[in-house]
Amino acid sequence: MSQDPLKPEFWKEYARKGKEPADSRFLSPDFWDRLSESYDELEEDPFYQQMVEEVISAMRQRGALSPEARVFDVCCGPGNYAVRFAPHVKEVVGLDVSPKMLALFEERMKEAGFNNYRLIKADWFSYEPEERFDTVFVSMSPILHDLDSVDRLLGLAERFLVLVHWAGVRENLLQQRLVREVLGMEMRWKKAGIIVPFNYLYTLGYPGDLRFFCGYWRRKRPVEKELEHLLWRLEGQGVEVSSAQREKFLALLQKEADPYGNVVSQTRVRIGMVMVEVGGPCARQGPPETSSKP
Repeated sequence: MSQDPLKPEFWKEYARKGKEPADSRFLSPDFWDRLSESYDELEEDPFYQQMVEEVISAMRQRGALSPEARVFDVCCGPGNYAVRFAPHVKEVVGLDVSPKMLALFEERMKEAGFNNYRLIKADWFSYEPEERFDTVFVSMSPILHDLDSVDRLLGLAERFLVLVHWAGVRENLLQQRLVREVLGMEMRWKKAGIIVPFNYLYTLGYPGDLRFFCGYWRRKRPVEKELEHLLWRLEGQGVEVSSAQREKFLALLQKEADPYGNVVSQTRVRIGMVMVEVGGPCARQGPPETSSKP
């Protein structure tokens, strides 16, 4: 391993060492299909809404969203960002492995009256793109834990690469307390997040603008839905939950519920946004030779 943090090899090795076997679960279409029904709940949260609007505003100010731009939204989910890109760009192309997420994407676009979009159902890691885009965008996707993916994303971007990802804080006190009580363990999460691709891009000669969003996501769900989301998160971490443990989780959540059977869950988060102007005055013209080595 390179000992020089100013070399891309250092961050490639750092990312490989931090990668866990459970990451592969996040590549399954079924895994994301299960989340699709509750994915839009964040749309009702004021902090999330403000964050998304600030991301859109920053991209418009820099020219990453413009009337002639074609935007590639990788791992697009149900189109939370894409539906906001659409009024400002020539075309949005969304790629996702989950058919249910893509169905929500299309439904949302049609409801908003947009037809300047295309959908690609594919696994990012086996997808072979035949075109490049003015702006490549990724938000909150586990593919950003893999710096080989960052190389590919950078190669697809004609002008801008925009990444939105966790930035060191993801703390749901209710879920942590329940997991501690039922499983006797702490919930795990990746702490480095956006900082690793930011540093890696810097060593490649692409210094990016970095900003952070700090606040709370507040969700109100029926007990069963809260339970399924908790089990989904644990599965993503490679934790197997028995039937008896599931029943314990359910009983504890029922105690937390209001008279209408809903549970309020609050998550403290810090999220980072990196925007790189690939062809800008500060960017090196092409990555260094070392960046292509495994």
